[in-house]
This record gives sequence, structure tokens and C-alpha cells, in this order.
Amino acid sequence: CGGFYSQSKGTISSPNYPDKYLPHMHCVYQIQVAWSKQVRLTFDNFDIEVVQNDECSYDSVAVYESYVNSKEHGKLLG
Repeated sequence: CGGFYSQSKGTISSPNYPDKYLPHMHCVYQIQVAWSKQVRLTFDNFDIEVVQNDECSYDSVAVYESYVNSKEHGKLLG
């Protein structure tokens, strides 16, 4: 799973969507645009496993400026 996206529009889906994905998946999707452009993420359907865990080590979506040593812009947790 994962991929590289550089088009002006696109769709990203989790593996096996709309069915459940396999356990222990770690997917990385890279979105690259020109510095003069912005990226907008819209979730039409967002359903992840809810687990009470202070470490947030289960299902999540995290957004970073770049792939290496970057500040986290936000994280959505299950």
C-alpha cells in the first residue's frame, strides 16, 4: 500500500476499501506539489478502529510537511 501523487487532483483509498484492511498495515502516501500550490485533504468516508490508548499506536492518519524529519501538521486517531 502507499504511493506517490503529483497530479492536481486524485483519490487515495486504504487497501481493500471499502472492506476492512489487513492488520498491521503501515501505508505511506506522498503528495508532491509546487511550493506555490496548496494541498487540500477531504475525507468522504473516515472509519478507523477506536482503541483507548495514550500512545496512539493503533489506526491513525498523520500529515507532515515532508517525508523525512518533518513537523507533524495533524493526526487523526481511532
